Parts: sequence; structure tokens; C-alpha cells
Amino acid sequence: MEYYKKGSGQLIFELPLPLSDGMEKILKNIGSMYNSGFELQLGADLVRSKNFTWNLLTNWTTIKNEITKLPAETPVITSGTKRREVGKDYYSYWLRQYVGVDATDGSALYIPEPGTAPANIRTVNGVEYVTNQTYAKFDYSGTAIPDLMGSFINTFSYKNLSLSFQVNYQIGGKFYDSIYQGLMSTSSYGAAMHADILNSWTPANPTSNTPRMDYGYTANANATSSRWLIDASYISLRNVNLSYNLPKNLLGKIDVSNARVFVTGENLAMISKRKGLDPTEAFDGVNAFTFVPSRILSFGVNFSL
Repeated sequence: MEYYKKGSGQLIFELPLPLSDGMEKILKNIGSMYNSGFELQLGADLVRSKNFTWNLLTNWTTIKNEITKLPAETPVITSGTKRREVGKDYYSYWLRQYVGVDATDGSALYIPEPGTAPANIRTVNGVEYVTNQTYAKFDYSGTAIPDLMGSFINTFSYKNLSLSFQVNYQIGGKFYDSIYQGLMSTSSYGAAMHADILNSWTPANPTSNTPRMDYGYTANANATSSRWLIDASYISLRNVNLSYNLPKNLLGKIDVSNARVFVTGENLAMISKRKGLDPTEAFDGVNAFTFVPSRILSFGVNFSL
């Protein structure tokens, strides 16, 4: 078991600049932060007999990140879906606050920014909202850092036969699914769309949690907001290996000292909150148009002469 706490100073941040400078931002050594957490690894033969062995190796990791210093002239740095300031972690989301759908007309509803003009406010069941994302409140919306990460490897051995498999998992954290956000847009014809659009609000489907989809105009429904955050927990079958060591009485006939036949599978399965979502794609919790890890099957024979 290990506890760690590591600080880093003179970190390189993107520093926003005034428009009058002719540049949007520059890279500068201006920040400090630390990472801390626990790591635990356990391994044991859970079963050990003459012909059969079951070995388990498992590990758990937690991580906490906190920014401890930013320059006085730039105490807050907002970049994409994240906002950085002292006391927060580097991967804290800063997003418009989406709350749901108005059942009367299917409009997307957001928490209004304080001071929003009454003309832009819509009252639903006694609560004030806005339907235009321009007036939506920005706020912290969780972090991409998970509560727990880990894996376990089981190895079963019976005489000359061996089976092992590794499972990786993550609990907690949030993921901003920008790919899903794009697939839920109906701003243009001829583009790929997600099947969830079929469940959008209509007069016949007033209880839907997906806003009304108007072709050619979906800016308010598809605005960057907390709507696209999803639980980043997952469990994946990382690899499976099945092997067989040829018995000694056969090895003499082929004049080798050892021989092993094996079949291996990698990246065989993943279960996450949304089908097709791979939370391991990026630690900062935002996906992009990248290939998922390939599923690989391998067959082979190893000889020792």
C-alpha cells in the first residue's frame, strides 16, 4: 500500500491575452498544483492444490488533483469545457447548466444567469428558466477525475492448461461526450444522427427528456452544456489468454524441450454508460474522432529447442 503526494511548479498554462495584443493566448510558466492519492496492490493464490491453482492479482488507485497557484493577474483560466482556479482540480468542468425539457413545447431549459432580464425568463411550474443558451448560467459541473481506478488479473492453472484474463475498471468521474452531442444535432441534412433523436419531444411524446428537434435550427438544444456530461464509469475485458503446455512424453518425439500452444484476445469487450463510449480515450474527459482500440485475436505456438 502506498500514499503519494507530488507537487509540480512552473507549470505551462495557456494564458489568455487581450484582443488588442493581436493574439488570443500564449504559453507561460505560471501555475502550481499537486496530485495525491492511494495505491494498493494485492496478490495471492486463492486456491492451490496438486493439479489446480487460482491466482488473483488486483490493484486500486485513487487520485486527487488541486491547483495551488495561479498568477494574481489571471486567477481564473477558462479553456474549452474546463475552468482552472486555485482550490479546484485541473479537470473541473465549467458548463452552462442544462436542466431538462419544457413539456409544453419541447424547448431546452437552462438555469438562468443571475441578472437575466425578465423578458428572457420562462417560468415552468413556478421555477424560472431560460430557453436561450446565451442567458444560461455557467457553473462547475464535476470533474473528469474518477473516484477509483483499478484492475484484476485471474489466472487458472490445471495441469498443463492455463487460462488468464485481465479486467480494467473505473468508478466515478464524468465524461463530456462531444461525439454524441454532434450526432444529436439536426442543423443540416445528410449528416449522421444518433437513434436517440427518434425519441425527441413531439406533441405525441411530451414527456421525452430530449428537446424538440427543428431541422436547420438546434443551437439552443445542442449548446455546449452539462447535458452532454455522462458517468465515466466502465468495466472492460482487456485481454484473455488460453495456453496449453505439451506434455513431456510428446516433446521427446519432436525433439524440443518445451512447447506451448496459445490463443490470446485483446480489447474484447467494454461496458460503459453509453454504448460505443470509451471513457479511456482521454483522461481529460472529452472525446474526439479517433479509432477505438482494435479487437485482436492471436494464435501461436512457442518452442524451446
